[in-house]
Amino acid sequence: MNKIANKFMIGIIVVLALSTLSSIMFTQNYAGKYYVSQKTEQLNQVSDQFISKVNQENVEDVSNSFEKNEKVVIVYSNKTNDNDKLNSELRSSFLEKGIGFKKLWLWEDDYETVIDGKNRIKLYEQEKLNYSLLVKYISKEDLVYAIAMIVPNIEDSFPIINTFFAVISSMTIILATVIIIFLVRRIVEPLNKFDLFAKNMGKGQFIPLEVKTNDELEKVADTLNQMGTEIVHYQEQLKEKNLQMEELLNNVAHDLKTPISLIKLYSEGIKDGLDDGTFLQTIVKESNEMNQMVERLLLISKIEKEEVECREINLSSFVKNRLDTYLIMSNEQKIEIVSRIEDGLLIETNERLLQSIIDNLISNALKYTSGTQIFINLNSVDQKIVFEISNELSDSNLEVEKIWEPYYVGEKSRSKELSGTGLGLYLVKKIVDKLDYEIDCRIKEDKLYFTLMINQ
Repeated sequence: MNKIANKFMIGIIVVLALSTLSSIMFTQNYAGKYYVSQKTEQLNQVSDQFISKVNQENVEDVSNSFEKNEKVVIVYSNKTNDNDKLNSELRSSFLEKGIGFKKLWLWEDDYETVIDGKNRIKLYEQEKLNYSLLVKYISKEDLVYAIAMIVPNIEDSFPIINTFFAVISSMTIILATVIIIFLVRRIVEPLNKFDLFAKNMGKGQFIPLEVKTNDELEKVADTLNQMGTEIVHYQEQLKEKNLQMEELLNNVAHDLKTPISLIKLYSEGIKDGLDDGTFLQTIVKESNEMNQMVERLLLISKIEKEEVECREINLSSFVKNRLDTYLIMSNEQKIEIVSRIEDGLLIETNERLLQSIIDNLISNALKYTSGTQIFINLNSVDQKIVFEISNELSDSNLEVEKIWEPYYVGEKSRSKELSGTGLGLYLVKKIVDKLDYEIDCRIKEDKLYFTLMINQ
């Protein structure tokens, strides 16, 4: 049993032991006094009822009725200035009713108080007897009443009561200890499993918890298992992203190396007077490609960090304008852009990021189509705006599930001039996720379809 179990056990036993000891001490010191106070209150109630009845009925009849029903003894005597005479008459009256006093005396001060019309209660302990007498003295008109109630001496029973109470409490402590041990084990065992789970997670090992207690501990175990599953999934994603980043850096370094070498080579050729008129054009071309690559890399790094500011635009007009910018490129490649665009489609978006999505999808279709046409549709469907672009596909080995990865180029036979940097679709996916849009890529009947869905 571990430390928490020991603390729990010791705490419960100490509480039970202190409760038992407190009960015994209270019984020994205060129970008798409490019992007398209760009897005094009862005697006050009986005497008040008695006096109210006496005012209406015969004293003797009322006394007999109360003695029978309330378990009291009532005597009375005429008022007199002789205290000894009053005490003697009351004592004799009690004796006639079978109540003998070893001690019964109304002292001078008490006597004067009663004669003045104030009530007095006295407790007379009867030595060597197992009871005391509680007597209330009442002065009413020409009579002095003494109402007595027997108070059993319960102090002799306290040792017996305390002994039984101690035995019962000891048995209760033993039984409670057994039950607590059982309950503590049901708590401690899951805690030990939680501790082992945490240690395993610290080592990178996810071993699911098996806790069946049908209580909050089981819920905690289920939550930890869910957390562990999510951590493992996150770690796998992180490893995959690290591998992608490593591959991205390698590809960037490789792609930058070629234009840098060409720029250096052609610059030295110009310096040595070997320029045939094309060197400067080549340097500008390679510089532009490097600039394009750097801009895309910077945009990728900024997408997840920057806050997106959106405003309302006319998407229909926006797409038409973007298509106009690709007319020269499509004419050079002798590719027709067939478009069907629904007018008046309005959305809240970031224009710069949306332009990157549209431009990359259009340029990708122009580069990789094996036919003479690409098809673009923009319309509203079921509370969503759908932008779809498709082109004929000659590469049967295209892996659609990898198309969003950086530097994945499906058409391996394409030249670098045509295929570009391999970052376009990777950038598209990043922006789509940032704007909370949806995008899908599929192959159907030798055509490649990209479908972008935007909530209206």
